[in-house]
Amino acid sequence: MVTRKKAVLNFFARAENLCLTWWQDTREAVRARFNFFRLLKGADFKLIFKMKKIFVILVALIGFGIVANAQLRFDKTEIELIVGEEYTLNAFTNPAGQPVNWTSSNTSKATVEGDYGQGKVIAKTSGTLTINAAYEGETISCKVTIYDVPLSGVTIEGVTWAAFNVNTPGTFVEKVTDRGMLYQWNSKKAYSEAQPNLQSFAQGTAWSSENDPCPSGWRLPTLNEVQTLMSKVINPSYNRNGGQIKGRLAVINGQQCVVMKFENNQHLVFWSMHNAMTFPNVSYWTSTPNGSNQAYCFTKGGTQGTARYFTVMLRCVKK
Repeated sequence: MVTRKKAVLNFFARAENLCLTWWQDTREAVRARFNFFRLLKGADFKLIFKMKKIFVILVALIGFGIVANAQLRFDKTEIELIVGEEYTLNAFTNPAGQPVNWTSSNTSKATVEGDYGQGKVIAKTSGTLTINAAYEGETISCKVTIYDVPLSGVTIEGVTWAAFNVNTPGTFVEKVTDRGMLYQWNSKKAYSEAQPNLQSFAQGTAWSSENDPCPSGWRLPTLNEVQTLMSKVINPSYNRNGGQIKGRLAVINGQQCVVMKFENNQHLVFWSMHNAMTFPNVSYWTSTPNGSNQAYCFTKGGTQGTARYFTVMLRCVKK
């Protein structure tokens, strides 16, 4: 049985199609039968103007009718998350500000909490599910796809990137969202906090193996390897504080991160590559020097030369 609401929506849809066809046919007929000078005479031009005005009014009424009859809608109908990520999904009711019943189709994969227009989704395990919102007998769904970050790392153009930051020399952090320790360029000395007042730094034209804090079997990436990694990111860039971040901002395990997506649904998580701390402490070193006093680091969406005495995070690649 067709409800009154559906019947009204169907009517408006048919009316819109008829109006569009009518206006297009009329416009083509005018182009075929009248030249520019006859239109300027007044009578024909006024007729066309009236017809167009009627068309605009009809379309406006149709749009108003569709919006007025929409009881519930999401700001997004499909999202991708990383295990441990938190995401706020927005549902809009008509009238606004009404209580919404939020449910998850699979609470082992993701849960959702909320009473009104915002549902907090927490991704638990990889897989696909739907987050549902219900109001006044109407239910809408958002498809949620959850991915794991492979703990063995991600291989891009033959280079395998670690999933974790470096912690103390020779070790990785425990979680992909942990920051780890900070290091000067070509130095194995670890700092737990940024050291803005250091002035001495290591010399050399390359990061020497004896000063490499990466775990056994890993090394620091070169500038070219970082640039290749950045070029392969396929999720949209994000503009923040005057810089463009390659990837998307996310909250995972309570920590603000940047998620980079690559082909075959591979993902890497980088710690706070935005304004959680001041530059350059939100950066990662490469092994490539830039003159005698600087070396290249990567942050946000690009690479740049940075003074070697700054303390910066590390992400390794396999030897």
